[in-house]
Amino acid sequence: MSCKLIAILLCIHLASGQTVPSFVPNSLKRFSNGTNFTSLLLVDRALYVGARDLLLKLDSADIESNKGLYTSLSLATNSDQKEQCISTYYDEKLCSNFIKFVLHRPSFKDLYVCGSYSFQPRLFQLSYDLNLIKEDDGYGYCSLNPMDSSTAIWIDNGNPMNIPSLYSASYLDASTKTQPVEPVIYRPELRRADKSFHYLRSPKFDSDWLSQPHFLKSFDVDDYVLFFFREKSVEQVAEAQDQNYARVVRVCKSDAGALKLGNLWSSMRKTRLTCVYNNTYLNRLEDIVRVSADLFVGLFSLRLPGQSSVSFLCEFSKESLLNGLNSASNSFKEIMAGTQYWSKVSDNRIPKNFPNQCNYNSQLLKDDVINFVKTHSLIGDHIEGPIIHFVNKHAISVAHERLDLKLVNQAVFPLETLPGTDITVNVFYFGTDDGKIIKMSSYDSQKVIAQWNLETNGIKQLKLKKDKSLFAISDDSVYQVELNLQCSKYYTCGLCMSDPHCGWNIRTNLCESIKSNSNLVNLNTNLCSRLERHENIKSVEVESGSALLLECNVKDQYLFGLIEWKKDQISITTKNQNVFFTWNKDLIILNGNASYNGVYNCYADKHELLSSYNVVYKSDATKSSLEISSSGQKCITAESYIKQYNNWCDEYNRYHRALNDWEEMKDKLFESRQKLMSLNVTNVYIRFKTN
Repeated sequence: MSCKLIAILLCIHLASGQTVPSFVPNSLKRFSNGTNFTSLLLVDRALYVGARDLLLKLDSADIESNKGLYTSLSLATNSDQKEQCISTYYDEKLCSNFIKFVLHRPSFKDLYVCGSYSFQPRLFQLSYDLNLIKEDDGYGYCSLNPMDSSTAIWIDNGNPMNIPSLYSASYLDASTKTQPVEPVIYRPELRRADKSFHYLRSPKFDSDWLSQPHFLKSFDVDDYVLFFFREKSVEQVAEAQDQNYARVVRVCKSDAGALKLGNLWSSMRKTRLTCVYNNTYLNRLEDIVRVSADLFVGLFSLRLPGQSSVSFLCEFSKESLLNGLNSASNSFKEIMAGTQYWSKVSDNRIPKNFPNQCNYNSQLLKDDVINFVKTHSLIGDHIEGPIIHFVNKHAISVAHERLDLKLVNQAVFPLETLPGTDITVNVFYFGTDDGKIIKMSSYDSQKVIAQWNLETNGIKQLKLKKDKSLFAISDDSVYQVELNLQCSKYYTCGLCMSDPHCGWNIRTNLCESIKSNSNLVNLNTNLCSRLERHENIKSVEVESGSALLLECNVKDQYLFGLIEWKKDQISITTKNQNVFFTWNKDLIILNGNASYNGVYNCYADKHELLSSYNVVYKSDATKSSLEISSSGQKCITAESYIKQYNNWCDEYNRYHRALNDWEEMKDKLFESRQKLMSLNVTNVYIRFKTN
């Protein structure tokens, strides 16, 4: 096992102890109109949002604005089709037009939109301003049932005669509920003048090719179109196991079909994807993004025994994917005769000159090659990608941003990276099933930078506008988070330095966006340990035997787990009955005396000073300002006495409120512990009775 993987696994065990900045993002924008949102497409300044019976065009600068770019187009099912859907076969909730995908066709300067249309899919060609250009049958382009998955991509070049075409993966529902559902990978007929190429598709109702797949994404990769999905494993089914595998399928863009293959692909192959955690193969692929021309990153989830799901990001290079899919022909798998086990095809069964890549004319394939193609799709054992990030949540969507940064103002501090160096940082955003967005980066692959709480249901899809905004959709809302407006939420230097969008202003001791100030120190954790400052220390004098409240000035609840108080650089505990911490991490000293004199510091994250006090308790011999003055001195006036008395009352009320808060918190903690002990005793008793 590699050192990098061991480090990631160690991070997994320690992750629960990490304090993560968790907050509602600054300037969060939300759009909602009571419909079901399904898909996102970002084209320049326009954000196109697919929904139920509707396509929206929002302004990516401000999705809440109903002026400027904002427009919408109703794509509702006609009444006859909807009534037929409701009365004949299907749930009324599903008998609408759910937009399954919105594609941009730059060469045509238009949008391609497919909707379920009450189980009779329709395809819409639209202008950028949502004017309808053409409407057509969408059967095969997207799934009939809105609950079924779909993915599609538009390919301009590389097809036969370079005729542009759509490639899609979807479900073809049968005409009645009692008939099975049929998955398909499809390219429609290509036609130019008097030349045409018939449509191509995967075999019908053949689980060796597609076995209850959940389609995720599709990509244009050199000579191929790659489809990523998860499906019920045919290998495990043969061994009576119910398991899902992550898959990648390739088809050649140049595939022109073959007469004796009918309408079947001659180039379709699939193989397994996985990454390994603690000797466990990760199988549930949730999403995948293309990080660069040569690198893909897959999001996998894993349900741990007795725990909720956790998530991993795993890297797959283009080279490893194509090498796995273009393996030699004897890497194909088939069920051995007389057994239920899959094994590699023996060499003597491989046709001569079987093509492993796309450099062949499919219409010239020999009969033995065609017969082999009809019965073989699964190739290789698996393609394994290394784990690069771990999240202690069930993430269901991911987005990626590549930041090219210049490290600044670091000549003063000894670092491995020289000041002025250009570095590239990959930033990942995870959408979770409970409405959170989690931010991580390659700068520190083991640390969660922040958690943004959107207070919604699952984040189904994320779309990024580089250096500006992150867009997210749940079932009922569209959200916009401004990436460069979140830095002020990091109240300590260490947290600030974890976010590649932010830097620490050493003059103001504030976290700011690097877009707003090019002279900030960024990505420099060494700096923070050097910034402990005591020039703002407050002198506090108090009567012996009095109560004292020292405020830590914690500005957000997520910091509570990072707070530590020290007296003369020695950690303070609550073992002393005169010392208490309030719910917001302020310090209370009751009945203090000269033994409590000293410097009290409140730290966040061990070394970042939030507040500092020099406390001095006056001895009993110290004369009070209220004592009658000696001869030659003026007596205290009634006005000054009342003023001082009121100040004392205010101070007493503050201490009293803080003490009440602490006692209430202590009671709640005691009750919760009692309940937990009771629950544990009950569980032990139940297990004892069961055994």
